Amino acid sequence: MKKLQVIKAATGTFDRVAKRISLISRGGSIQLRWTFSGQRYHLAIPGAISQASIEAAYAKANAIASDIALNQFDSSLARYDPEKDGRIKPQQEETIATLWDKYKLRSQAKTSPTTQKSVWREIDRAIAALPSSALRLENIKQLGGEYLKIRKASTAHRHFESLQPAIRVVLPDIRLKEQLPKKVKKPIQFFTPNEVRVILEAFEGNHYERYVTFLAATGCRPEEAIALNPSDISSSSQGTECTFDKAFSKGILSRYTKNYLVRTIPISEMAIQAIADSQQDLIFSSPTGEHIIQNNFLNREWKPLIKPMAQSGEIRRYLPPYALRHSFISNMYHRGVPLPTIAWLVGDRVETILKFYAGIQQVSSSDLPNLY
Repeated sequence: MKKLQVIKAATGTFDRVAKRISLISRGGSIQLRWTFSGQRYHLAIPGAISQASIEAAYAKANAIASDIALNQFDSSLARYDPEKDGRIKPQQEETIATLWDKYKLRSQAKTSPTTQKSVWREIDRAIAALPSSALRLENIKQLGGEYLKIRKASTAHRHFESLQPAIRVVLPDIRLKEQLPKKVKKPIQFFTPNEVRVILEAFEGNHYERYVTFLAATGCRPEEAIALNPSDISSSSQGTECTFDKAFSKGILSRYTKNYLVRTIPISEMAIQAIADSQQDLIFSSPTGEHIIQNNFLNREWKPLIKPMAQSGEIRRYLPPYALRHSFISNMYHRGVPLPTIAWLVGDRVETILKFYAGIQQVSSSDLPNLY
């Protein structure tokens, strides 16, 4: 049980239990307050504030917090107060929102922090934007149509991947994605070797020159490069190697890569030169010496340089920084490097390389033979 302690006796504020249950002084007695699945609850502890009532309050608070964590919360509150105090709110209707909240509680420990910070928050905002009628379970077959009123189809597809397991417990036969337009997978696009050279020239003298060069020379994911520190680089008579075992994305440093693969690979002379001048804890950093924020780099550095190049015809089209990874893989593939080697270098599977990354080689009219 949580240690009994009044933090601010003068204001009657008690320790919070498991960051969920608040204990407050109200009318000379203790009241528990908390929110679960968008519903506010409160429970009064009988009697005046005393050591006994404090112990009773923390016992009930711990029981409630434990049940919430184990997905066994009794929203009728009968388990915690058989007399069901009149101030207790009645059991709420199960909705998509409540199922989603319960799913998050169940899955929190096994879901990456970046997914929780990005995708989960996106879904939270989308659910909050939907009309309450769209969240009722009897209207589940209209959810896709309602979702498309507030979000793009591609976003809805991504969100429904997470919402599907949330509703499966109650609605096992519903397939949310069937309500959306069929997802069309766009072909992977990449820069040609000459376009990469033009881009690198454009970044000469820029603070991010080494970072962009390293991305182009290794094909690593941007979040992997951003997380690198000097201890990840090793040199021997065999050459220089780099270990990728972590990633920095959306403000979170993860102790693993996107697909949980750790790889130590040799790097080219071009990549070695890109890391040669690093004298900080981070090999690649922002101008303030902190981790690079990808959105900041994209909007403040990459777009202002690359979009005009596409408009002037120096490159065929504008592509985001991640295209440097696509370019490395595709250009290595077309240079005849074996697929298993490419997969090892970039930390992916051969099947993934073939399916998504081995882009179509660029050809011109003069390259096409007269077959007939």
